Order: sequence, then structure tokens, then C-alpha cells
Amino acid sequence: MGIKISEKFLNDLTTKLIKATDSGQKLGVTDPEEVGQYVCSVLALGCELIPVIGSSLSALTTLFGSLLFHPNATEKIWEKLRERVEALVKTKITETQLSILRKKIRGLQDNMENYTRVWEDYKDSSGDERMRARDTLKMTHIAFLSVVRAAIPEFRVESFAVPSLPLFALAANIHLMLLSDGIRHGIAWGYSEKNINTMRAEFKKKTSPQGVVGYAATMASEQNHLLKGAIATAIDLEMPTTIVATWEDAYSDLAVPASGYAGNGEGYDDLDYATYAYKVYYKGRGQVKPYHAELNDADNRGSTAAATLRAYADYDSGMVMNVLNYAEYWPYLAGDKMPESVLRKLDREIYFGPFGRHTTNAAWSEYSEAPVTDRGPPITSAYVRGWDDIDGLQIRYGNSWGHAYGSTTGGAPKQLDLAEDEYFYWVSVYYGQKLGKVRFWNNKDKALECGSGKHGSYYGCAAPPGYRLTSVHITKWESFTPPGCEGIILGFRPSIIEFTPN
Repeated sequence: MGIKISEKFLNDLTTKLIKATDSGQKLGVTDPEEVGQYVCSVLALGCELIPVIGSSLSALTTLFGSLLFHPNATEKIWEKLRERVEALVKTKITETQLSILRKKIRGLQDNMENYTRVWEDYKDSSGDERMRARDTLKMTHIAFLSVVRAAIPEFRVESFAVPSLPLFALAANIHLMLLSDGIRHGIAWGYSEKNINTMRAEFKKKTSPQGVVGYAATMASEQNHLLKGAIATAIDLEMPTTIVATWEDAYSDLAVPASGYAGNGEGYDDLDYATYAYKVYYKGRGQVKPYHAELNDADNRGSTAAATLRAYADYDSGMVMNVLNYAEYWPYLAGDKMPESVLRKLDREIYFGPFGRHTTNAAWSEYSEAPVTDRGPPITSAYVRGWDDIDGLQIRYGNSWGHAYGSTTGGAPKQLDLAEDEYFYWVSVYYGQKLGKVRFWNNKDKALECGSGKHGSYYGCAAPPGYRLTSVHITKWESFTPPGCEGIILGFRPSIIEFTPN
């Protein structure tokens, strides 16, 4: 068994980010799920999982700027992430707390843009200007770190911890990447060894279950002293007044914890970021609201059960793409080697469906998420039989055909073989009493479509960005009139991972 990061896939994504950053442009990604694959690419670079390329990568945090803070990013990314979770669970963030979060996000955006500008000035400086540019970068880094530290508690307010979790994860990414920048480049930026050791201790506290014991007071004192110095020199460094105001707010906020901070009731206060992310994810799983079944269960048995599991699948897949994947990278952003067991978790399969009726072959339930399993051979062909509806389906994995679901004689057969560099990335279905129609799209714009949708008019699709189809299961086939398959489950794994079975 061999598992590693796909250098080609990662380079394709990071090249786009680097070009945007180097040219001062914004990438303009607006789909929250699409953001996830880019965030993971930056985190993978930070973990040194492939050779680092490009001058921009000496300050990895700046790559987040073109991704998370383009025009309307708050509405198109941060707000969408929150709204998707709110739609799935029984908790909504109040308008009062939303206004606080929006202010914090604006502060992060302003400081990210300022940090990127200062970094570019430092990178381009020379001669006598180099020392001043270095001092400006150091002070900006100090202050930006404090702004993020002050913002984090508002994303961990206990009453809204679940819908805030994807937003917390984005803020945590910025915090840990800033610490990583400081640890790796601090000496060149004018930090002392003591300063860097303090950042290293803070990083350890935020990324390790064991953390750092007995260092909190020392860290807070040093951070307070450094921020005070940055504010004092802000005028000489010609910092914009709006930026300095966020530094001053952070100085005040760090002295008084957020009133609803999650640690005050659930014992979250001392948890490292990854442990917190998983704990809140599981808490949210207990709050998932089942989808309403499109069909009456009395006449179409299995509709309610399928709709219920479909809601859990959407919650699980969203949290994996926008929270849990990030958490796997966090402990390795300061130079520790990532073990293969972590890559295996990053390769976990996410599911969509069941679209239709019944839940047979679902790897998850209302009570537990799908287990992490090893990836099998890639899908190399799809064979579907259908006429009015879908009569049968079979997938070839590598050189071997998988289970033949449904009828092997009913309906007209259709087949699409995949070349070595092809994969299915989008599947759409029409479902209802039966699985009425399926359409498989591959990355070369070839499609396999089967079925007329006679007994299935409800639409569903799965196309997680940065993922490829890795498994297909039918939940049930019925021979009674009208005959046909009655539900489908789709599994996807990330393209950023390369896996070679034994």
C-alpha cells in the first residue's frame, strides 16, 4: 500500500493561487466547497508534503488572502458556510452574534490585505530600505497574530459553536499559518529566539492534545508586550488608521474574554484546535434535522429512512471538506513530519445520498459517521441498464467488475469506459418511486446517461470540488411492477491524494 499527496494536482491548484498573489489579484472562488480544496493545497505546502516552489511561498499566509478575502467573500464564502450548517442543524446564530462575527471577519480581511502588502514591500526591498521593511513586517505580523487571537473566541461561543465551526476553522487556519510563518522566518524578520520559542509553544498548545503546560501566563505577557510595541510604532511605520484601530481593539479584547466563549460550559477552553473541531462536529451530528421525505413512506417504504441519512451525509461531507480535513494538517505546519496514518484520514470517502428509497449499503447511520477505509482500485467503467427507469447498474473497479445491482437483462444497456487519466466528477440523478435516471460526467466532458425518469422526478446531484467518484451502490431493486432500482449512494475521495493498493 502506498499513499501520498498528488504533486500534479497540488501544483495545479497552488500555481493558480501563486499567480493571483504575485499579481495582486484575487482568485475569486465563491463556492465554499471549492475553497476547501485550495485551503488544503496551502496547508499541504505548509506541511512540506511536496517540494516548495515559488518565492511567494516563503510567507504562506498571504496565499489565503487571494482565496478568502476577495470582494464579497464574506457573503459568498463565510456566510454560505454558516448558512449551510444552520440549515442542517437545530441551531441558528443570533443577529447580535452575527454582527460581532462580521466585524471580526472584516478585521481579519483588513489585516490580511495589509500583511500581504507589507510582505510584498519586504520581498521587493533592498539596501537601506530592507531594514525598515523588515521592521514593518515584524510589527505587522505581531499585530495580525493578536487580531486573530482576539477574534478566535467569538467563533467558539458555546451557544453557536456548531454553525460557527467552519468559520472557526478558517480563522484557525490563519492563526496557525501566521505562527508557522513566524517560526520558520522569524529570525530573518528580526524576532529573538525567545520570541520564536514562545510562538512554538503557542503552536504546540493549539495543535497538540497534550499542549504546553504552565506556559500560558508567560505567553500572554510576551504577546501583550509585543502588541503594545507594535501599536506604539504604528505611526512611524505609516500604518493606516483603520488597521491600527483593529490592533487597539485586539489589545482590549485579549484582556477580556468573549462573554459567551465556548469554554465556559462544555470544557472546551483548554482544548487544542483539532480536538475542539472534532468535539463540536460530533455535537452537531446530534443536532442534525432529517430531510423531509419527498414521498409518503406508507406507499413508498424506505423514503423517510433515505431522506434522514441523506441529511447526515450532507452534514458529514460538508464538515469533512470545510473543517475536519484542515484539522488533520494543523499539527504538521511547523515542521513535524506527517505520518501515513494522517494521509489515510485525509483520503476518507465522503458520501452523497441515498437518493431515492432505502438505506442498504450505507456506510454511516444516524449514530455514527462512515469509517475511514483504504481506497480501492479506481473506477474504470460504468455500465447501466435502463428504459423507463434504471433497471441495473454495475461499476468496474480497476480490472474487476463490482456487484451487479438489479436486473442484468432489463432495459437497454449503456456503458462508458474511462481512460487512465479520466474519472467521474459529477453524478446527477432523478429519483422518486424508482431511480428514474442517472448521468455520469467525467473530467473530459464525456457523459453516460440512462433512464427516462418515468417514476422518478426529484433531482439530486453530487459533484464535490477536488474529489472524484470512487464507489457507487444501489440500495434496493424491486421486480414488481414497476420494476427497477430504488435508491443510489455515491462515494467520493479527494484528488489531492494518490493511493496505490497492495
